[in-house]
Amino acid sequence: QLVWSRGYGVRCAGTLDCVEPDTIMEACSMSKPFFAYAFLKLVEQGEFQLDRPLAVYLGADYLANEPRHRLITGRMALSHTTGLPNWREGGWRSGNPLSLGFQPGSKFRYSGEGFLMLQRAVEKKLSTDLDSLARKQLIDPLKLSNTGYRWQDPFSIRSSCGHDIHGKVKADRQYFTEANAAYSLYTTAEDYARFLVEILKADRNSSHSISQEMRKAMLTAVSHRDDQMADWGLGWGLKTVNSQPLAYHDGANGTGFRCHSEFFPESGDGMVIMTNGINGAELWQAAIELWHSPPAIENP
Repeated sequence: QLVWSRGYGVRCAGTLDCVEPDTIMEACSMSKPFFAYAFLKLVEQGEFQLDRPLAVYLGADYLANEPRHRLITGRMALSHTTGLPNWREGGWRSGNPLSLGFQPGSKFRYSGEGFLMLQRAVEKKLSTDLDSLARKQLIDPLKLSNTGYRWQDPFSIRSSCGHDIHGKVKADRQYFTEANAAYSLYTTAEDYARFLVEILKADRNSSHSISQEMRKAMLTAVSHRDDQMADWGLGWGLKTVNSQPLAYHDGANGTGFRCHSEFFPESGDGMVIMTNGINGAELWQAAIELWHSPPAIENP
């Protein structure tokens, strides 16, 4: 259950509008595990197979002049082993060509493009869009009233501005009107914490919940990420902290947001930190360092 939450600072520099637990921010790359959970439920519902090539669901080639892309599966997209780059030159909207860095499934390479390819396969197969799918699979069942994969005008009531390294509002911020599974999720710290509660709860019988077996698969290592000295499951980074397994994901958007989430599957403890500034990574890193290694108290 959600046991504590609090907001600090202001939503936009130069105003008195305080950040609250229900202030809407950008989840950045924490959008990925949210989509991963919804996709794994579709797998359990028989709509998809984890190891079936995405090209089959797309009904056409996704990359030109690169036959190896026909090997890419949902499992590879979720574990960042597709061989695709994080983003193609010029960004995903540019229409520029994509290339593979290695044989799909052979090693880790963090890839937003891999998640986008999986998203396109899901949208094609189900004749839907990501935002509508997420609402049906997770957002509405969990009553996440301040969450969505694309910008909605009602969000403006509780939304925050992004800030640059000097603490100034980023004037060039663009709102995401097209859903992208890799980074476009709008949500609050409390809503995202409720998503973690959904993952951690012992009762797996809700119609929107993945099974105990699928949760185990989600949190089982598939690949290894050298730069973070971590393994990667189906949507989550995996480490051992204080002799306990830990699942985590953080995020950074150029629009001026930094965030982090993590949970210990065995103890049920977890946290979500969302910040509306590029310097926010320093804050969440300091917070989890204290949480993982609390200072000793002399003469308690």
